[in-house]
Amino acid sequence: MRTIANISRILTGLLFVFSGFVKAIDPIGSMIKFTEYFEAFGLEFMKDGALGFGVLLCVAEMLIGLFLLYKIRFRFSAWLLVGFMAFFTILTFVLAVFNPVSDCGCFGDAVHLTNWGTFFKNLVLLIPTGFIFIYRNKFRVNKSPFFHNIVPVGLLAICIFIPYYNYNHLPVFDFRPYHIGANIPQGMIVPENAEADQFETTFIYKKGGVEKEFTMDNYPWEDTTWTFVDQKSVLVKKGYTPPIHDFILTDQYGIDVTTKILTSKVSTLLLFSENLSHTSVSAFEKAKNINDWARQNGFNMYVVTSSSTDIINKFGQYISYPFNFLTADQTMVKTVIRSNPGLVLINNGTIINKWHANDLPSVESLSPDPVSLSLTMITNARHWWMSVSLIFVVIVFAAFFSYTNFLSKKENVD
Repeated sequence: MRTIANISRILTGLLFVFSGFVKAIDPIGSMIKFTEYFEAFGLEFMKDGALGFGVLLCVAEMLIGLFLLYKIRFRFSAWLLVGFMAFFTILTFVLAVFNPVSDCGCFGDAVHLTNWGTFFKNLVLLIPTGFIFIYRNKFRVNKSPFFHNIVPVGLLAICIFIPYYNYNHLPVFDFRPYHIGANIPQGMIVPENAEADQFETTFIYKKGGVEKEFTMDNYPWEDTTWTFVDQKSVLVKKGYTPPIHDFILTDQYGIDVTTKILTSKVSTLLLFSENLSHTSVSAFEKAKNINDWARQNGFNMYVVTSSSTDIINKFGQYISYPFNFLTADQTMVKTVIRSNPGLVLINNGTIINKWHANDLPSVESLSPDPVSLSLTMITNARHWWMSVSLIFVVIVFAAFFSYTNFLSKKENVD
């Protein structure tokens, strides 16, 4: 039982750390998912707290996982694990049955599971959870004051820092289809043999004052005594959906300019702002200089927003600068970049670089050559390595501690 108990603890801990981490690197995505939940269950009054709930969930998952790996406050952690699993197993069952949200978001954008897949995943996870809970009092733990009190504070600080950093900068890992290096036109391609959506069509006919529904196989097309009333189609099976399916840009006249921008040989800077009423005005002040630089160096630059025409006009008057505005779907804008506003460099349909509002490049750092400009990704790489290194140190140290205790003959697990 020693082997089973320890394997259960290590695997469950690692899974919780992974689940929390992929949410923590994209706190905006977690906020969007919680907003979907609140809307689906009629809890719109809680939407203002969606970001807080998202951060709380990812921090809790990482802490539970790390506490299991380190065997810190183990009895409390075991009870917390059982409560956590009980609640989310019930929740995912409700989601699977009623399907109010298509993707639970339990692994962020890193791994997509259906609601039934998530429920069955939780059912399987209940097995190691049971072993951990049953043997919670038989694990040998480090009871030193430092390890019992100081280490948890350090782990909590790390778990809070990760979502804080990624909220104020772009996610260190970008699992969305609009990551750096992605070619947008290629992401829109539907393979020739791709499965199409399947619909079930029902025809409603009326005869003698009575309405009756028919299918494609038995509707009375030859019987003139029936009068056609209506028809309805219901999606019974979802077909293939390309990774990018809603990237559509329109100008102020309602003309679709998507193809023009994606096929242009001229590099294009797109400043995405989901909502101009809640955007960073200081970032737009910096963007003015970038726009001037773009004009002087043969770049195109547009502001892409999902705001209404009235808000666009008012915002243009407020900042007193002639940006070229394009409109797009709100979901697409939020998916492209987790920042309001956020800058994206596109060259021949390929995303060369992306900048958060807090990291907009200075004019001095820009280069007319998009390849040279993409070298600014080195800065992003530094941020990436900093966060990854923190997680790596924590996991390695936890694995080492678990391994030494696993081999220790003093551990008393029956």
